[in-house]
Amino acid sequence: MNSIVVAEGMHFALVGKSIDDQNFIDAAQGCQEAAALNADTCVLLGGHGDSNAHLQYNAIETALASRQYDAIAISVTKSEFIAQAISQARIPILTFDSPFSGVDKVLSRGYVGADNVAFGQELALMAQELKPNGGCICLMTVNHDPNLADRILAVRRTLSGQKSFLDGQRLQGEGGWYEPERCPWNSGDNVERTMTQLSNTFNGIGSDVFLSVGAWPMNDIDAFRDTVEIYNNELKTHKKIIIIGVGKILPSYKALLKEHLVHAYVSIDFFEMGRETYRNMKKAANGESIAKTTYTKNEIVRSNSILENTTKKAATPIDK
Repeated sequence: MNSIVVAEGMHFALVGKSIDDQNFIDAAQGCQEAAALNADTCVLLGGHGDSNAHLQYNAIETALASRQYDAIAISVTKSEFIAQAISQARIPILTFDSPFSGVDKVLSRGYVGADNVAFGQELALMAQELKPNGGCICLMTVNHDPNLADRILAVRRTLSGQKSFLDGQRLQGEGGWYEPERCPWNSGDNVERTMTQLSNTFNGIGSDVFLSVGAWPMNDIDAFRDTVEIYNNELKTHKKIIIIGVGKILPSYKALLKEHLVHAYVSIDFFEMGRETYRNMKKAANGESIAKTTYTKNEIVRSNSILENTTKKAATPIDK
């Protein structure tokens, strides 16, 4: 009797900044769904809790040492540090969500994710639309993160109207916008810290606009609501503005828009990012060429668009 030989599928992994982060969970689900169509697998690796470069480094080392993956894709925490973890890699290395920066970019076969410059521009365009005369703006980010640094610079260049605006340079009246000395905030990917900084933006500093280039204020919706409801009237009348960059638009996010506790989101589709990352890992593992950069689409969602039961697609980015 002849035995039937079933070919084993290929194995891939995404190395996120945290395996507890919903964005990376969504990306992994997209990756696994696409992989399953070819009898392949895709798993999410990394550390628990807040983003941690050392835990990510360890996850990469363990994955490479296991020799069980045909390719891996990394959402880079700290570029120079993580680059050391892949120096002896024998499989294709890609990046998703957050690429390597500077000289380390050559270490990745390709990047899949949001155009972080366009993402920052779109956040800034929402601020300009809601506060056409400018004002005092407080930005929120996480330090030492390559993709977030690109978003912050794009926000500042768009608001200032100056393409030559320098990395790390604060807005000091350019385009009518000012940043207080205490900003930008470094959320540290920590809920309690994020809420304290959000409160201080309006209460201690008296800023007109709070703009977060990531979803940290949404990591605890109840805490967010408790923090901002005191400014309910000022938020409804647009005296104070909140704009947040997020992943998937959840029902709880839409509720905040309806209540005008948030004025606009710029959203990234992490599920599709995971699907596209799998496709590129598969090609790279099979020796096929892949694009150096593959961008996923951003989407702008505003409070009035939710009330009309529609969403506004992302605006065309201004020249970089």
